[in-house]
This record gives sequence, structure tokens and C-alpha cells, in this order.
Amino acid sequence: MQKLIMLVAIPGAGKSTYIQTNMPGVAVVSPDEIRKEVLGDINDQSNGSRIWGIAAKRVANILSKGFDVVLDATNVNSRNRQNFIDSIRELCDCDFTTKAIVFDVDPEIAKARVNKDIKMKRDRAMVPDHVIDRMYQQFLSGKSNLKTQFDEVVYART
Repeated sequence: MQKLIMLVAIPGAGKSTYIQTNMPGVAVVSPDEIRKEVLGDINDQSNGSRIWGIAAKRVANILSKGFDVVLDATNVNSRNRQNFIDSIRELCDCDFTTKAIVFDVDPEIAKARVNKDIKMKRDRAMVPDHVIDRMYQQFLSGKSNLKTQFDEVVYART
């Protein structure tokens, strides 16, 4: 049975690097990449509903074709996570399991990674420190729901 894999972590936790290193060949859907494709800018946070709608359709399409898919996004907000999974169940004409790969990274380390990437002009979203702090609080408050939202929960090392 195919699997929807959602990474759960703050920006700078190493999600994209983890995918490249540990998940070669798995289909990946990234809202950041969709922002670049549709809006021309990875940092353009306008049209969020449109971007996430496209992401949901792409995920459902991949699952419907019988393949596993990774959603490369922060997924720290428990309610948004559940809404996304529910939307995929509505869109997909197939059964699938869910897996969370969780990265519990110190926010100071994440901030340093994001700032280093920006200084090195890497193609990544510019996330202010205060946003990382807010997202870390969402991550902490949503951790308790992981076991009820996903069929499988694993913790990654970064």
C-alpha cells in the first residue's frame, strides 16, 4: 500500500537534506517549489490556499498512481496537518497509510542554518528568527497529536 510521508519540523531542521540523503527516488511535493513555479518566488506567501490546493492535488495524483510521496514542508501546525491529510483522503481514489518523520531540532540551530543558507545564497525560503520561534511553539504543542494523526511516527536525526 502506498504511503503519504509528511516531514514535521521547523525551517532549518534539515528536512530537504534528509530527503536527498535518505529517500532517493521517492516522489516529493514541495509547497516551496510550487511557490517558485506558480508565483515566481519561493518567499511569496500570498495565495496560500492556491499553493496548498496544488500540493494536495499533486500528492493525491501520485498516491493514485500507486507511488509513495513525501510532502516536503514544515507541517508543524497540528490542525493544518490533519486538514491536509483529510483533503488527500477526499481527493485520492485509493487507500494509503501515513507516516510522520519528525525532526526535533533546537530552534537556535535551525536559525543558524537558515541564516547561513541565506548568506551563501542558497535557494531557500528566508524565514525570520521570530517566525522560527513561533513555529517551534506550534511544533511543541502539536507533538502530542502525532500518534493519532499518523499510522507511523519516526524521529530523524539531523
